[in-house]
Amino acid sequence: ADQFRFGYKCISKSLLFDFNMGTFRFGENNIKNNSYNPYDSFVETDFPSGKIKKMKFINLELEWWLRNNLSIGSGFEWRSNNILTDNHFFIYVNYFLSKKFILKI
Repeated sequence: ADQFRFGYKCISKSLLFDFNMGTFRFGENNIKNNSYNPYDSFVETDFPSGKIKKMKFINLELEWWLRNNLSIGSGFEWRSNNILTDNHFFIYVNYFLSKKFILKI
C-alpha cells in the first residue's frame, strides 16, 4: 500500500488540533489479505500489485487537556472509495493514573 497525506497539526498549552487528508492505494496481493499463505516464489511486479483499490480520506481531531492526567477529545473521519462512503464521529476521555502501583502475582 502507499499513501499520500497532507495535513496541519497545531499544539498549544492545553489544546491539540489535527487535520489531514489524502489518498490511500492498496492491492489485493498484500500481507493483510494473505497473511497465512506460503511465500514460495518472488515475481517482480508493480506496486501495489493485483487489483488496486483507491481510497480518499479526511481526518479531523481536537483534544483538550483539562489536567496533566486528564484529556477529552472528539474527531471526525471520512473515507470514500467511490463505491462506499464511511463516516465516523467519535468522543473520548483519557485518564492517566498518576500513582505508581505494583502488581504481584
